[in-house]
Amino acid sequence: MNENILLSNTTLVVTFRCNLKCKLCAVSAPYYKEPPHYSLELLKKSIDRYFEAVNHVSKFTINGGEPLVHPEIADIMDYMMKYIDRVDILEIITNGSVMPSEKLLQVLMKSNKVDILIDDYGKELSKNVDSMIAAFEQRDIKYRRRKYYGEDAHLGGWVDLSNVSLKNRSDEETENIYKNCAYPGPFHCFVLMGGRAYICGVYKRCVSEGIIPDNADEYVDFVSSNWNVRETQNKIKNFYERKFFSACKYCNGFCPDSQRFTPAEQITL
Repeated sequence: MNENILLSNTTLVVTFRCNLKCKLCAVSAPYYKEPPHYSLELLKKSIDRYFEAVNHVSKFTINGGEPLVHPEIADIMDYMMKYIDRVDILEIITNGSVMPSEKLLQVLMKSNKVDILIDDYGKELSKNVDSMIAAFEQRDIKYRRRKYYGEDAHLGGWVDLSNVSLKNRSDEETENIYKNCAYPGPFHCFVLMGGRAYICGVYKRCVSEGIIPDNADEYVDFVSSNWNVRETQNKIKNFYERKFFSACKYCNGFCPDSQRFTPAEQITL
């Protein structure tokens, strides 16, 4: 490791599969014909390469899709324990509908840095919130509950990022949106999907659907055959030093003044 690379946030998406079909899903999971699902081998390689390049991260999040539907989620979390001294918080975000297995619960008990964030969409969707909380409390596993229903929903609700189409605006207007967007801003988003770190799920969707070209200058590749730690560290250091990403031309951003919508509204066929 040649540089002292410190990051505030990193998210590892382990699968885009989910048992819900949220219309305004931030990573567009329901809109993939075949939602990407990553093997334990690829995820381990991504984790190893990441920590070879990064000294420390304040919060490392395991997310999806719904991460608890990944059949090897316990093994993924157990593998992360190799690097637990390099993170301040090891987080899982779950929709509260899938009960964690006993195997996963035993892994989560290994460190007090583990913190589970339960996105509660109400009893109809997040059916296992109470049971999950009871299991966590019984084992002294830290958790937080984020209320996403009713008039007092977190942050007033969700932002619509589903419309990925070329917007009729100037580069200067797009740059303004990027400056106000939460992903490069307060979220300081660095999200690993399939071994590559992107600025957000919208970018990944635009690439996956062929809306924008696969531009190596706009992501950090941790699993390429010619991977080099020093080059990776340089790309991480310069990741946010741009006016905007090419996908920003197709998105209205996650901004403070973005219209809010009812969270977790389900797509009905």
